[in-house]
Formats: sequence, structure tokens, C-alpha cells
Amino acid sequence: MKKILLLIGCCLVNLAMAQKDHFTITPKGLQSQVTGENYITLEVKGTPEQLYKNTLLFLHRLYASKKNAITEQDSTLIKLNGYAPKAIRRTDGSVMNMVYNMVFEFDDNAITIDAPNYQFEFDIPTTSENKIVQDTTDLSKASISLYNPAGKLIEEKAALDVVTYFNGFIKNYYRAITHPEMLSN
Repeated sequence: MKKILLLIGCCLVNLAMAQKDHFTITPKGLQSQVTGENYITLEVKGTPEQLYKNTLLFLHRLYASKKNAITEQDSTLIKLNGYAPKAIRRTDGSVMNMVYNMVFEFDDNAITIDAPNYQFEFDIPTTSENKIVQDTTDLSKASISLYNPAGKLIEEKAALDVVTYFNGFIKNYYRAITHPEMLSN
């Protein structure tokens, strides 16, 4: 039943997205639903320079600390270091923060977005400070994993939240850069 709910949730997110491709989650991490690769390509009219500039405008509206969140490279690549507080639910009812990075590369009429790398964090209240426990997409180092070593999904809510978060982000990004007038306000 949980897998059915996860699939339905993913389908609803995917139906709402205007672009053709989106991420799905697998034991190997996020992958293109269309190609199975670890990136998606958005078809967007414009030169690499225009797409780069519009992406920066979009990201600058999202992040107060642009210096820590956005790394630019030669007007061809942007790396986003993001943080999503309390965005990921676990099966046991706890809620985790997500730290992630995304890479955007620009070409004529296309933007390639690498599958985001992400880590989960949650605070453990102690008498002196909050300690952070992390997970990575590398299952061999994971303390909190979406899949067990055999590749079986064990954190359905978290998997759905990861896919929903990144596909929702990309949906909003796509909408903004295909309507540059939204970025100039």
C-alpha cells in the first residue's frame, strides 16, 4: 500500500510539471524518468548566456545569503548549495532537514540539471547543544537510508518528500525561466 501511495504521489507531481522530464528515486539515487541518467535536460529557448542570467535571477530571489548558496563558473555552470529545513518526513514520524547541491549547465536552448546530491540531518536535543546526524546517498556510509542494502525501499515518506521537493523546485524554476518577465519584478 505504501509503495502505491508513493507511486501515486510521484505521478501527481509529474502530471503537474510542464517540462517533459523529471527525477524519480531509485536505490542508485535520483535519475531521469525519461532516460534513466543522473541528470535531466530542460528545453528552454535562449542562448547559454541568457539562460545563465535568468537562472541567476531566479536563484537570487530564493536565497538571502547568495554568497554561500550560489557558485558561478565561467557563465556556463552554476552550483546551488541549498538547505530545506524540516522538509523530509521519516516513517517513524520524525522530520529531517535536507542539505543538497544542484548543478545547472547551459547550452543553446537547453539546461542540464545534474541529479541533486543530498544529505539528511536532524537535531538530537542534548543538554549542551544540538548534535547533527547525517546520511548520504552512499548507502555504505548511511545511518539513515531510503533503501536497505538489498535495494528495498524502507523510507517511503522520505523518498516521496525528496522526489516532491526536487521536482517541485524544478517545476517552479522552469516556469520562471520560460517566463522571464516573472524574474524582472
